[in-house]
Amino acid sequence: DTLKADEEIIYSARFSPDGSTIAMASGNGTAKLWNQDRTFRVLLNGNGHKSGTAIYDISFSPDSQLLATASDDNTTILWNRNGRLLHKLEGHNAGVLSVDFQPSQGERIATASNDRTVKLWTRNGKLITTLIGHEDSINWLRFSPDGKILATAGADSIVLLWKEMDNLTLEELMQRGCSWTQDYRQIHPDKLPKVCDRIKP
Repeated sequence: DTLKADEEIIYSARFSPDGSTIAMASGNGTAKLWNQDRTFRVLLNGNGHKSGTAIYDISFSPDSQLLATASDDNTTILWNRNGRLLHKLEGHNAGVLSVDFQPSQGERIATASNDRTVKLWTRNGKLITTLIGHEDSINWLRFSPDGKILATAGADSIVLLWKEMDNLTLEELMQRGCSWTQDYRQIHPDKLPKVCDRIKP
């Protein structure tokens, strides 16, 4: 079977956890929802992402009631299933390439960007913290099924694992990130940000 969304590049497609909806993100700044029987459901674009800027990734909340779209306009937008814009997540300094809801209750949302950072947000759109560790754009991220580990993959040819996301303070997150990249930083001292120089082991 084929779903013909539009003439633009389709960057991402995902099923909702309840299996009833398929979401597609495209290069023209829109996302479309389709029912499982291939009938069109709703278009996500009203007062949302900047017109003509690509949406690179789309993600459903665990309860299938919310969607997040990650865009080249530096923002992530949270929508309900009826296409209503709920929150705009602003804070990245470059395009957002990947987004994922934390499994289980889905209280946290992670975004990865061309600005070399990962940001964690509440589902109400408030920034929790920023994770620094990659030396180049971060192309992809996903939570583990239990929501305790976040994997991030970068154009710097490394994957970082951020563990126990629910229980760590920002200082503890930074300590772990710097510890995991210690060997790489020793070999390439001029490539990674100097933020780890001020983190106590």
